Amino acid sequence: MRTYSITKDKQDKAIKKNRTFLTLYYLIGAVLMLWVLINRFDNLGLALSIPLLIGLLLLPFTWFYFDKTFKKRMSMVWEFTDTTITCYENEKVKFRTDLNSITSVKKIVGGYRIESRNGTAYILDLISDVEEFVDKLKKTV
Repeated sequence: MRTYSITKDKQDKAIKKNRTFLTLYYLIGAVLMLWVLINRFDNLGLALSIPLLIGLLLLPFTWFYFDKTFKKRMSMVWEFTDTTITCYENEKVKFRTDLNSITSVKKIVGGYRIESRNGTAYILDLISDVEEFVDKLKKTV
């Protein structure tokens, strides 16, 4: 049995980069919503201004939600045994399949896509020894 995971250093860098982009995108969105609400409030009417206000109030909650889901994704651990492949996310099984049921392993942007009879899973390029892991998977296909 061999496990593959993202190193702590790569996790920290990816989380910091993701938070920077999330903050930038959400700040741009908030500024645009505020500008529309302040400068165009008379022309908008109530039907358009209420959804903009609700969206403005929900922005911080969505930032925390997407940050949380990204951190979950960064905590993935892949376990490769002689007969199965298992993906754990926060120590819970997210994906498990027999090696015989894997139909294809394809390179995509940022990682690999594993297609099997049980569903589809994604392997991030940030995982240590990802080439070795994918080579083992391709041998079983």
